[in-house]
Amino acid sequence: MLHYNFLDLISSDPFKRAAHVFNFSSMGTLREDLYYRLFNITLNTDPLRNRTEDIEPLVAKFTDEVCENNRFKRSFHRECLDKFRDYHWPGNVRELRSMVERQLLCADSSVVRNENLDPIFFNPAKSKPITLEEIDAHVDAIKKLHIVEVLKGSSTRAEAARRLNIAQNGLQYFIKKWKL
Repeated sequence: MLHYNFLDLISSDPFKRAAHVFNFSSMGTLREDLYYRLFNITLNTDPLRNRTEDIEPLVAKFTDEVCENNRFKRSFHRECLDKFRDYHWPGNVRELRSMVERQLLCADSSVVRNENLDPIFFNPAKSKPITLEEIDAHVDAIKKLHIVEVLKGSSTRAEAARRLNIAQNGLQYFIKKWKL
């Protein structure tokens, strides 16, 4: 029998709300048919640009995840959070998560400052969707920076491949591609 306060499901904290729903199914105490009925409920929320108070906790959460996954400690300066709040976030939370990850992976220091942010935060005309070629080039640049950083911090290529969670021949492909 399930004893749970339904008010926790409609909590204002999106992480708490999602955790409770997922914990129900993993504990095995929620009937499977009820589990699927819960996922038929649609929660409508305002776009992230209208919920600027959510940006700082989301950035903190995503920063913690990226730092833990990449075994480094980095953070955003307060001025960056102001830029994040001013941005219109057409991609909502997914775009915010991607941007946080990109900024942290490309950072040269432990604190990301305004001057390290993408130009998209300073030139509103550039914040519109860009071509797939530009996206591919940007993703390649991020991959290259990350691989170079991991190679510098690894004693062997095998260790670097393990840290990147790719096969050694995959790492060799990138080394050859970018002449590292």
